[in-house]
Amino acid sequence: MLELRQLLTELDRTVEAMKQLAEATKGVQDGQMHLVLHVKNSTGLTFLRWRERSGACRHVPWPEAQQRFAEFAPRTRDWYGLASSQAVHLNERHKELRRAIATARKVVLKGAPKVFARPVTLGGALS
Repeated sequence: MLELRQLLTELDRTVEAMKQLAEATKGVQDGQMHLVLHVKNSTGLTFLRWRERSGACRHVPWPEAQQRFAEFAPRTRDWYGLASSQAVHLNERHKELRRAIATARKVVLKGAPKVFARPVTLGGALS
């Protein structure tokens, strides 16, 4: 049970780090792309991905984002490269934690004592 709580806390911290990284990329002056936090409603999977800032606001695949970074000035290229590496790491960490949480929940449910309702006997207590 303790391990499950620790994993859930770490998942919350990871999502918070994802949000902070996305906000940091939005603060780049004249930045062409920024990270957005995407949540799949059907599964709850949360991940970062690049999005254009132009009118299209389309998602930019990771390989295309890397190609675009190569065109930036060295300092900007390095900053975006670092942000991209951190995003990939956080995405992987989120997936790892979700798998570990699923496993921990199975263990907790498997080990939970089975409790069955017993009939309530009133005896002579209520008259």
